[in-house]
Amino acid sequence: SDTEEYIRLEGDFSALKDPCMKSEIQYLDKEKAVFQVSEEGGLELPDFMVQEGIVFVSAPCKEWMEEEGMDYVFFKQAEVYSDTFGIHETYWIMVPPRIDCLDIDKSVLHLEWDFYDGLLPLLEAEKIAVLPEMAGRFQMFKILGLLDNNIYVREAFYQKAQSQGCSQMAI
Repeated sequence: SDTEEYIRLEGDFSALKDPCMKSEIQYLDKEKAVFQVSEEGGLELPDFMVQEGIVFVSAPCKEWMEEEGMDYVFFKQAEVYSDTFGIHETYWIMVPPRIDCLDIDKSVLHLEWDFYDGLLPLLEAEKIAVLPEMAGRFQMFKILGLLDNNIYVREAFYQKAQSQGCSQMAI
């Protein structure tokens, strides 16, 4: 499906954006977030979507992920609604952990410095290589130290998700 067919959300993303992008779950509460479906997008409800840098997964997709052992991912409930279109769905904001599993020798990186959060070296990646032994059992994660908001998913898990759990992805 074309991503234009999928819903787009409206609402206040500001309190969620930084903690979700940085995987700083200590700044997220467990209160349900509420977003209205924009009239600008389509009406199809995907299993997995990214909006304003925040990852949303459908309730069935979350359930499937938990059955697959993804107990290391933080989920925050989100209500998605449109009175106009008769949509009222539960989604889950998903925050994968950032883990230290970057293979620096096989990755192509550019170093930047963050002077605002203290003197921290941050890496901008041109090409990523992961040390599988450092990722452990995690099937989906972000990489510690990188500036990006990319979520890395192991190939076998991605294939299984496509066939069984989370097939409609609006990314």
